[in-house]
Amino acid sequence: MFFRKKTSASGPGNFLIQNIYTSGLGGLLVRVASILLILHLLWTGWTQFGPQKPRADSIRTAAATVAAVRIGDTLRENRQELRSLTLLNFADDPTNLISDDLRQHLGAAGTFLLADRSLFDKLRHRLNVPQLATAEPGTALNLGKRGKTDGVLYGTVHQFETVKGRAMIHLDYHLVDCRSGETVYSGVYDNRIETLSPAVAASLASLPAVVSDIASAVPTGGPGLLRFLGWLLIILLLPVFTINFLVVMTEKRSNAVNAFVLGTYTCIGAILAWILISPNWESYASLALFALLCLGAFWYNVQMMSFAVRQNETASS
Repeated sequence: MFFRKKTSASGPGNFLIQNIYTSGLGGLLVRVASILLILHLLWTGWTQFGPQKPRADSIRTAAATVAAVRIGDTLRENRQELRSLTLLNFADDPTNLISDDLRQHLGAAGTFLLADRSLFDKLRHRLNVPQLATAEPGTALNLGKRGKTDGVLYGTVHQFETVKGRAMIHLDYHLVDCRSGETVYSGVYDNRIETLSPAVAASLASLPAVVSDIASAVPTGGPGLLRFLGWLLIILLLPVFTINFLVVMTEKRSNAVNAFVLGTYTCIGAILAWILISPNWESYASLALFALLCLGAFWYNVQMMSFAVRQNETASS
């Protein structure tokens, strides 16, 4: 244990700082971990305060899936000799739900050989930045030629909303031959999901509240693994970044001061763990995970302070 009886004052204790920052492997690890921590904080800040993509409710989600299947079937019947396709995001659809479902359906069914999204488009999608979309035939044709595919598909969403428990979709789409520049097929999709029975529509109408409750209970800020790595980095690097404070406190050789410092560092770890998992008091698994993280932070802080005490004793001897 790091607690010591108060004895005579020791030297400045700079040996601990030099040992961590100047050693070859230790210095490298500190720099790499610092960069990773900064990147994680930037990513967390972006996910919290950056652009947020609108999330469709369960009714619109089901409607988009049906629309993708029906549009895909229509395109298969009217594609002529086109095999490869550049699928553009439909204009006026901030959720990109219809375009994403259509891409998934066409790729899974093998209707077309879809051109992969560019790295820039994937990055924009990951960062929730509004996707590039166009309703102009000339721009769509140029993008299709740039993708080196036989055809290009683009469209415009005129209506995509939930009204009294029913999804209303109205859109037009156009399939263009990139080689000749001619429009192979133009279609309109306008469907209010009337094929669903009233019982099914009522069930779908009740899902948004359930989904909202579940989403509110899940902490934001990226995948769970990413958040856990961020918590781990902060816990590991906090004593390193505040090493001057840690050295000065342990030099006092006071049990009360050491207990205060240990409690402060452990409370920070507990607060971060709370933000990480938002424990549910009715779930034993959630509480057990929260307690495990707090104990882990406590154990690590004890080890770091014990190490600081030993280095201070070495420097003063």
